[in-house]
Amino acid sequence: MKYNGYLIYTDLDATLLDKNARLSDKNKKAIENFQKNGGLFSYATGRSFDFTKKFPLKANAPLICVGGTRVYDCKTGEEIFSVPMDKTGKEAVLYAKENYKNILAAYVFKDDGRTECDIKSAADISDLIFKVVFVFETEDEALEFQKDMAKRFENSLVFERSWNTGVEMLSKSAGKGACVKKVRDLYKNKIHTIVCAGDFENDISMLRAADTAVAVSNALSCVKKEADIIAPAHYEDAVAWIIENIKEITGKGDSI
Repeated sequence: MKYNGYLIYTDLDATLLDKNARLSDKNKKAIENFQKNGGLFSYATGRSFDFTKKFPLKANAPLICVGGTRVYDCKTGEEIFSVPMDKTGKEAVLYAKENYKNILAAYVFKDDGRTECDIKSAADISDLIFKVVFVFETEDEALEFQKDMAKRFENSLVFERSWNTGVEMLSKSAGKGACVKKVRDLYKNKIHTIVCAGDFENDISMLRAADTAVAVSNALSCVKKEADIIAPAHYEDAVAWIIENIKEITGKGDSI
């Protein structure tokens, strides 16, 4: 079949979805055709598995969720792989709570990876934390926090922005890239080329793990530097463009 051996992972917001956070008809039809003709397609998202279950287009490869801390079987919903933080995660949350009074909100993804708690009002914080998102009013505040926390907890945690004023905290062993590598190992006899597409800092690790790294034209400059290909903007049906040109951008041509 035309797309046998190809696996595409895409970020959702500002990569696959349009300006209204919707899946366009053109992207949807292109993905369905890609899957119908042998291609594997899935999402690498900061969102929970529950969100992907409600999404209007179903993946046919493992789902990378909660910022690259949990991977799920797209058919059964069973967890394949997960990377919670060690006790340092809880220590970092408490440190941030005490030392950064300008945090607007901090959402903890814990236990089953689908619960969001505002730490400003939470009575306790679980020892099992997968991801925390710290939200600030300004980008400068987010950058200052990111720099300090990354240095303070450099041995065990990573801090990546998922939007201008949102900083994600994950285990150093987690991330979208780590999950892409895990899926590659699981699917080594089914795929020859992994294409990853993204737009923001938390997508960089999966671009580095891809055979072909794609940044949409609305991506940050630091993301574009990691890309092999620059695609149209997310509101210009970037994923449909990737699929339409996949053999050319991956250098496969008619060799497969």
